[in-house]
Amino acid sequence: MPVVADSAVKSRRSIYSLSKKSPISDPRIEDVLKDALKHSPSAFNSQSGRLVLLLGKALDELLDTVKEIRPLTPPEAFLLWSGNSTGILQYVVWTSLELEGLGARESQGILAGGEPV
Repeated sequence: MPVVADSAVKSRRSIYSLSKKSPISDPRIEDVLKDALKHSPSAFNSQSGRLVLLLGKALDELLDTVKEIRPLTPPEAFLLWSGNSTGILQYVVWTSLELEGLGARESQGILAGGEPV
């Protein structure tokens, strides 16, 4: 995997102690999310993904609501989120192979030089 992709994948972590302070501006957050949404793969290039960005008062209101909701227990959380891990893995594999010059497709497996392997 090229150094940039390797570094980004290896340094990414879940942050559990979140705060309202951000090291980047709200407009930059919006730009990053728009770019991620635009360039995320989708089934049949349907671009069906959607994002909701809450900042300021809207975020405060959501956080107040979330505090009132019972947190998920670990087994419930695992069932809900384990599928996400598979999708993330698939994306990292595809991106890593693309950066090495090898394409991949879910429906036909890995392709080398345009031919199914």
